[in-house]
Amino acid sequence: MSDDKDKKDRTEEENTRTTGAAMGGAIFGASIGGPAGAIFGGIIGAILGEVANDSKKKGDNDNG
Repeated sequence: MSDDKDKKDRTEEENTRTTGAAMGGAIFGASIGGPAGAIFGGIIGAILGEVANDSKKKGDNDNG
């Protein structure tokens, strides 16, 4: 996904967004598919949190 330099330069907001998405995905996955669903939901949630961080960065730069 990202290199080590990007991970060190992350803001608290970005970390919170990714963590929240992973937790939400894990809870949703667990309610649908049990323990296996929690694992897959957490992974998918973390990926979606990173995508949201990337789009937020691009949107902030484009919109001024």
